[in-house]
Amino acid sequence: RGLEEQRFYEMTKLRAQFKELLQDCGLLKASERPSASLSSAERSLRHGEVKLLKSMKRSLQEEAPRRRRTLKPDTWTLAEDEEDKSTVDIRDIDFRLSNDSSQLQNLLAGSSACSYKDLAMLKLILTSGLYPQLAVPDEFNHCKTVSEQLFHSESKPFVSLHPMSFFGNNSSVLQLDDADIVPGPGKHPLSHKHQLLCYMSLLETTKAYLVNTLRMPAAQTLLIFCHELHTNIDLTRIVCDSWLELKFPVAETAQTLVRKVVQARSQWEKLLQLRFEDGDCDAVERSLTQQLVELMNNQIVYSLKRLLAADLKLLYVGPGYNMAEGVNPLCPDQEVTVNEKLGGVHLAPYLTYNCLIDDFLLETWTCESCGLVAALNFLEKHQHLQGCQPSSVNKESKEEESCAPKPNSMAYDCPDCCKTLYLTSIEILKHKRSHSC
Repeated sequence: RGLEEQRFYEMTKLRAQFKELLQDCGLLKASERPSASLSSAERSLRHGEVKLLKSMKRSLQEEAPRRRRTLKPDTWTLAEDEEDKSTVDIRDIDFRLSNDSSQLQNLLAGSSACSYKDLAMLKLILTSGLYPQLAVPDEFNHCKTVSEQLFHSESKPFVSLHPMSFFGNNSSVLQLDDADIVPGPGKHPLSHKHQLLCYMSLLETTKAYLVNTLRMPAAQTLLIFCHELHTNIDLTRIVCDSWLELKFPVAETAQTLVRKVVQARSQWEKLLQLRFEDGDCDAVERSLTQQLVELMNNQIVYSLKRLLAADLKLLYVGPGYNMAEGVNPLCPDQEVTVNEKLGGVHLAPYLTYNCLIDDFLLETWTCESCGLVAALNFLEKHQHLQGCQPSSVNKESKEEESCAPKPNSMAYDCPDCCKTLYLTSIEILKHKRSHSC
């Protein structure tokens, strides 16, 4: 159906205003004047063009009060006189005054998503601005018609897709195919293709409709943007902002994903700090972009569930339970602190570990470095790995300690060993006797 021309003019004005705000705050470098890169002939042409456009705009503004408008008999719109049909649109004049051909070319080149990385970053930026306006599909959508598809947001359940939107006419792209579902326990399907919708606003008439929607992978979006993440002891269950629950069938893959998310969020925070401090952020920006693209392309299998009020009553262990201390393996700069409200411990400002009620039994784990065999949870295991040294290193350190010279030792050059040994007088006699034997 396309977009109205008026919307494009509005978008370019909003973009210019937002760019000025970023430049005033120092978050964006001021670009050079468009005329700086033009030759003398091009500047002359542009000067003449601007002069002509300003004259046309002045003429239109003077003629505007004299225009006659009549109400069309068949619609509720106003129609201008026939003589005004050929009049140049004043919005087009304003646009051409603000942008020359080189600026338009730079705008087109800079706003084109040429690769998967560009598209992923563009969607992430949009999602960061729209969050927490998310909606998840109803679990029974697969057995409903297109017009009956329902979604649930955190503030309002049972909302519909706008009938004039793309997803309203193509809702099948939001549903899981049978080939994408992995067999597993529980009634909620396991898949790596769960999706949610980010929306700009809710249109409430006789029904509530989602307006201006964008689909995103569910787990990655929630883990990156959620304000509060609550986990169980092995990270196979993660509750996002106390209304959505992610379940992972394999603990190792879930733990790897959480570590990557924490690293990416720390890099994002570091990048923002560098931006505010006018520091060199090119290396951090490249690293963050790579991490985010890898996260969005992660194909981990999980299930998605919307939590109800009854679920929340039996979700958390409560204050005083599952407390821990020691080094923080996920965020070394932050101390491990107790969550006084839900139980468990804070490993990051947004991450509370081991605060969910769980019937998990610890399994025996063997450290590959030092050979330790013990039943440890995720936090204890990674705390051990941070301070663990390989057994070979321990043996070498013990040997070095045993070979360390004593306070009353002296240097002895052994002709048989061809070495310089630091021994006491009694040890020198014993060493000579060992060679004579």
